[in-house]
Amino acid sequence: MKALMNNSGFVTTVRVYLKDRYGNTDSFTIPVNLPQMEAHKYYYGKWFRMDGLTGTRMQCYKVDTINFKK
Repeated sequence: MKALMNNSGFVTTVRVYLKDRYGNTDSFTIPVNLPQMEAHKYYYGKWFRMDGLTGTRMQCYKVDTINFKK
């Protein structure tokens, strides 16, 4: 996945936790150019397809900050 950019001077690395409607889980780690709280708000509740265009949709239920730099 491509890092989210907004030229804010912040780099927050987050781990995004996902769950599908059957209870299966997955996660990914990604750097984003947002402050910590904005990064959490951006991903929380969003839906993702983890297996390509026809894969199972998974919703973000938790976001953890791994690293933060200004």
